[in-house]
Amino acid sequence: MAEVTIRDIAQAAGVSAATVSRVLNQKGNVTPQAEARVRAALQQYSYDPRSRQRKKTDRRLMIGLIISDISNNFIIQLIKVVGERVRNQGYSLLVGVTDEDSAKEREYLLLLQKCNAAGIILNTAGGNDELICSISHHTPLVLMNRKIAGASLKCDFIDTDNIAGAEMMTRYLLNLGHTRIGVINGNTCVSTGRERAEGFFQALREIGVENAQGYPYRYEGDYSERTGLYGARYLLEQSPRPTAIVAMNDLIMVGAMKFLLRHKIRVPEDISLIGYGNVSNSELFSVPPHHITQNPVSSGEKAVNCLLERVKTPNLSNREIIFTSSMMEGGSVRPLL
Repeated sequence: MAEVTIRDIAQAAGVSAATVSRVLNQKGNVTPQAEARVRAALQQYSYDPRSRQRKKTDRRLMIGLIISDISNNFIIQLIKVVGERVRNQGYSLLVGVTDEDSAKEREYLLLLQKCNAAGIILNTAGGNDELICSISHHTPLVLMNRKIAGASLKCDFIDTDNIAGAEMMTRYLLNLGHTRIGVINGNTCVSTGRERAEGFFQALREIGVENAQGYPYRYEGDYSERTGLYGARYLLEQSPRPTAIVAMNDLIMVGAMKFLLRHKIRVPEDISLIGYGNVSNSELFSVPPHHITQNPVSSGEKAVNCLLERVKTPNLSNREIIFTSSMMEGGSVRPLL
């Protein structure tokens, strides 16, 4: 006879696995009615939580969060939100940082699969589409910020509207008279980079820029400070110089700001600067940057909610939740009109 698991008890009692865990551990808020149903199911199945075999199967109370880069301000806040929400629901959280390395991501995915994790929230580095599609058929999955290809993929996807956000900040500069606008972007092999590039050039079409590949004020790297440093140097070597720079994430923005500071290029007097996502502690800067907002709290809470819904109802249809962004003005943009 198959070993009885917490999931079996939860199904018999009509509650979540997390509720069963809270009853067994005598902690957390459980209504008297729910606790009575759980205890009745425990007695019915003669469930022994001390069993070694059960300790193995109860690993399903673990959720994995795999992220591409822990230095990103959005991701740091996301980990905190997801961790708090997961623990409140009776699960433990395993966080894996891939450093944009698809091989590391594969190792974490296989580890979570081996551990029989309850679900996975993934901010992918790319390169593991086939494995992710396979895992999604037996492990609840939520993708954060980066899409993958695969017709058979079963998951939810959560992101902000990258195209609209990039277009918004580019049009903001155009409306202030900037026409030579430099862009520093991350990896366009991932959906985030492609979509932000699309939004940027979508706005520039109104001033006649049709050839994105031939655009002279364009620099691409990864989502790091290093890319911001090299990108700012490259753009300021162009003749004539751009009058404004769009940085496509917070770390790129930091790198660009460091380059400008080191070379005594004033913001916004000498060049305007605007970024996608807020820089950590930017309110302390002498010149707080203009930026497009992201909401890690809402994104994290939604990711956990979607994942737990999939844990309870595995055959849900794929869902896509896209948050809208807004412009936050600082002091880093100067009008030319």
